[in-house]
Amino acid sequence: MWAPAIWRRSASSPGRGTGSRSRTGLSSVDGGGAALTRDTELGDRPFATIAAATRSDWNRVLGRVVPTGPRERRALFYTSLYRVMQTPVAIDDPDGRHRDKTGRIAASPKGTTRYASWSLWDNYRTQMPLLALLQPGRSADIAASLVALYAGGKPQWSTRNEPFLTVRTEHAGIALLDMHRKGIAFDTDAALAGMVADSATLKRGTPDEQIEAAYDDWATAELARDLGRTDLAARFTAKALSYRPMWRSVFQSPGADGDVVKARGLYQGTLWQYRWAPVFDLGWITQTVGRARLLGELQTFFGQGLFNMTNEPDIHVPWMFAALGEPRPTADLVRTILTWPIAHPYTNSGKLAVPFVGPSFALAPQGFADGMDDDAGGMTAWYVFASLGLYPLVPGEPWYVPTTPAFERVRLDLGKGRVLLIRRDGPADGVVQRVTLDGRALSTTRIDHADLMRGGTLVVTTQTPPTQNVPQLQDSRARVAVDGMLHPR
Repeated sequence: MWAPAIWRRSASSPGRGTGSRSRTGLSSVDGGGAALTRDTELGDRPFATIAAATRSDWNRVLGRVVPTGPRERRALFYTSLYRVMQTPVAIDDPDGRHRDKTGRIAASPKGTTRYASWSLWDNYRTQMPLLALLQPGRSADIAASLVALYAGGKPQWSTRNEPFLTVRTEHAGIALLDMHRKGIAFDTDAALAGMVADSATLKRGTPDEQIEAAYDDWATAELARDLGRTDLAARFTAKALSYRPMWRSVFQSPGADGDVVKARGLYQGTLWQYRWAPVFDLGWITQTVGRARLLGELQTFFGQGLFNMTNEPDIHVPWMFAALGEPRPTADLVRTILTWPIAHPYTNSGKLAVPFVGPSFALAPQGFADGMDDDAGGMTAWYVFASLGLYPLVPGEPWYVPTTPAFERVRLDLGKGRVLLIRRDGPADGVVQRVTLDGRALSTTRIDHADLMRGGTLVVTTQTPPTQNVPQLQDSRARVAVDGMLHPR
């Protein structure tokens, strides 16, 4: 629990001008910590000075990514990036003290920061990988904070003693594997020990729980393999892949309840939406179903309006076309989601008789489609990645699926003097034809994280393809919601 310290001075205080002023400091430790925070962060500085410094600090953080394009699109991009950067939250007092998940007082080693405020069940997919790309230094402290969660056992939900707002901590192991494979240093042995112990606590009763647990076990196996623990890797690989018979019986051919939210005990979403969740095992799914049939089923998924952009379980699915060697559907779907109103028929508890139709992301007070929760940067990181023309399809594997960037140019300051310039050569409604980094040809189905982190100029060449049948999002471009009513565009 935060302990506040409030400092009030009257209008007669020297150098204050008119009116009373209140200054507040917050601490997870005690009143003394709150007072120290207040005095360190605010001191005697006027409000205008503090506001200007805060603006400058945020501009420095956000200014490490500079897109070139229309003002409104840039404004929405920066709004999204700002939301991404807000969490996790640094919880140290200026003297390094903080409370851990048990409520005990601890102290961060000098030069490090302890973080809290987790929504990992949602944002391990996008927000954590985006921070690893844009803020690798901060990500090292985030990783250490995640490792600390495993000490003494890691509950999957927030505890009664959380030092800051936290929802869920599932998939911390996937986030750690992802950061490890992207060169971010932390205590991997401690992480692996915690992940192994955590596996025994995972729920495996419903179809979605089995997939979620399988992904965690896969991450444990992969980290063990990276650390040379071959026996452990083999054991957890087998444990992870034990979900496959269930997937074949439940998800390979969804039945009459395939479009029913919470069917068969699903926490949220439908069988059709969860069937694509085992991205760590995409090769096996493709081999089992067959590439041509799988592409056809993806067409059906979008063409019949089964996709849900307001919740995370299937937000990666537009990129599966490109990963399977078909870049045009990915480019068209991503561009539509970024720029056009579409139908949003799903809620967490059911399906609407009349879908909300509107933009998925908007520069407006209601910045998201009706029913969408940003989930601590989970959705806004999707928007940022989509705008860059990159997507981390398999968190835990250090590569991205490319698609057409929304901006003609984006400059990324990667730190330590490294700069990555992403340039689109060709139309915004075009399809990726060629990808080069400093003139060297890269794959058009995946781009390695390590290549990007060296910096240089990434050129994505696009071309308008001939007319062909591509999946369409239900009601896209057709109607727009105004005051809750649907109107023609």
